[in-house]
Amino acid sequence: MANSPLNDYTADRHRNRENAARLCHVSSRFRTDGQGTVEFEDRVEFGVTFVERPFIQSGWQIDLDQARDALDVSSNADVNLPQATGYVTEWDMTERDHYVGCWVAVSVSYSVEYPADAQVRIWHDFTWSAIALKDMPTELSG
Repeated sequence: MANSPLNDYTADRHRNRENAARLCHVSSRFRTDGQGTVEFEDRVEFGVTFVERPFIQSGWQIDLDQARDALDVSSNADVNLPQATGYVTEWDMTERDHYVGCWVAVSVSYSVEYPADAQVRIWHDFTWSAIALKDMPTELSG
C-alpha cells in the first residue's frame, strides 16, 4: 500500500485510540500480624489514571500452619479462619476527578477459640479495575 498523508493520519488515529484508554488492573499487597483494624499510611499509587471509580476486589492469604500454632492444635486440626475485610478509606484524585491512587485499611477479627494475643500473619491483596489512561512521561529522556 502506498504511503500517503491520509493513510498516515488514519494509522495515527487508530494507534492513539488503542493507546488512549483500556481496561486496566492494578494490584497491591499488605501484611498484618494479629487482629484489629489497621489503616496503612502509604498511599497506593496506581501508575495509571482511572477515568472512573475503579471496582475493588480483595482477597487474603494465610499460613494455616501458623494459625494452628497460634491455637496450639495439631498440624491437621480444622481451624476457624480469621475474618478479614478490606476498605478504601480515601481516594487520591486529579483536578478532573480521575483516580490516581488511594489509601486502604483492613479489619481482622478472630473467632473466640484464638487467644487474644495470637499473631496470625495475613497477606491482604487488593486489585482495582476500571478504564484507565496510560500515564505518559512529560519529558523525553535522551
